[in-house]
Amino acid sequence: MPPHLPLVLFVIFALECFIVLHTIAPVTAPWATLVLGGLATSAIAVLNPLAVKTPKPWVLAWSVAEVAGVVVGEAIAYFMAVPWELSWICFTRSQHHVEATMVLRLVAIGLATAAWRMTRRSEGAWGTTSRGRTPYAGGLALGLMAALLVAIVPAVFPVITGHRPSLEVEAESRAAAQLGPDYAGYRYLVRRLDQVFRRNVSVTIEASVIAYDAGLGDLHDVTVTWKEPWD
Repeated sequence: MPPHLPLVLFVIFALECFIVLHTIAPVTAPWATLVLGGLATSAIAVLNPLAVKTPKPWVLAWSVAEVAGVVVGEAIAYFMAVPWELSWICFTRSQHHVEATMVLRLVAIGLATAAWRMTRRSEGAWGTTSRGRTPYAGGLALGLMAALLVAIVPAVFPVITGHRPSLEVEAESRAAAQLGPDYAGYRYLVRRLDQVFRRNVSVTIEASVIAYDAGLGDLHDVTVTWKEPWD
């Protein structure tokens, strides 16, 4: 095993934890679970004492390819879930830590590439395996899909069902009403939806919404709260 590989994977894991927890995109449980869970699984596989004592090229190849896939897939998923113009507004106005997370994404991608090269060199030193390039392709595909599904499913769901989630629509409507007619034409992105249940009484919903206008380069954070009867 390349001596620096465990350290590189650990740094990637730490960076992705920070990125996921501070991204402008909605920080939902599936997103964090898939991204961080995939990286943790790969790190455990590579740092397994048995794998270290008896290095196996295909184990390293699969694990590192999966890490690389998750890192790249998570970056692609971000731009699928968040409009580019909103990211640009936040970047130029230094809001929501976007400038920091963008830099950290590039660092994580660079480290994933470095880890990939480490395993390729090690594979050459150990000799060709019967599995050939398959571990790289399989691990990379798994990592990419694990992250991309988080963005693909919400994008495809409204197309299949013909409507968007009702709570998101309600949150955007209330945010528009709260801002008033002076902000007509603004677009909205629901960052977070929290629901507090009072059994057999009511459901309190709190939403964090971003209102933005790409032409004006203007952005506002709006928090709306409302109650719905227990149904």
